[in-house]
Amino acid sequence: MALEKLSPKEQLLARKAKDVLVAHKGKANAISARDLSKHLGIKDGDTFINTRTIIDKTIRRYQLPIAAHTSTPAGYYLIKSADELYEYMGTLESRKIQIEDKKALVFKNYIDYYGELDVQPDG
Repeated sequence: MALEKLSPKEQLLARKAKDVLVAHKGKANAISARDLSKHLGIKDGDTFINTRTIIDKTIRRYQLPIAAHTSTPAGYYLIKSADELYEYMGTLESRKIQIEDKKALVFKNYIDYYGELDVQPDG
């Protein structure tokens, strides 16, 4: 997989994020998006979309096994064991299933509300 092109600013933020994230090894040492955004000097709203975008770019650029969780302490961390890896894979699988369920529900609700579709979706 080719490296994603990053702007000079994104490269700097990704390098800083890498340094912070690798220092937070294990679920018990997770760093919150709020704290990470402060470390990076990112002004962000309550959703931390800019911080999450940099985390994603950092994971891709530096090929880091970074996980996220919402239980206390919520945040991001460098996976330190197979148990943490498998737990995170399970979390992602559950989210995938929830998204698939929601897609099916929205599609069904659309049909129930408007009737059958005249055209088939692409892909």
